[in-house]
Amino acid sequence: EHERACKQIQEAREFRQKYCKSGGTIYASDDVFNEPGIQFGFGKEGVIELYSASDVDKTNNLCQVPNGDEFYKDYHRLVDIAND
Repeated sequence: EHERACKQIQEAREFRQKYCKSGGTIYASDDVFNEPGIQFGFGKEGVIELYSASDVDKTNNLCQVPNGDEFYKDYHRLVDIAND
């Protein structure tokens, strides 16, 4: 029982690492959130995208995250862990 709980805690922590300023989230620069006039909107999959004010064609997303399918899969797994 304890071993399973420890494995689930580790798995949940890996999700945090994936989604909070780590390998799963890619920033165009370290100070991306300090840029003036950041524009945002929803992408095709419903995920928020960030663009600099000068990128009027919205071609260079400043913050790339896992896609919607991957997020939902991870989210449901995290809910399963929390409910177990």
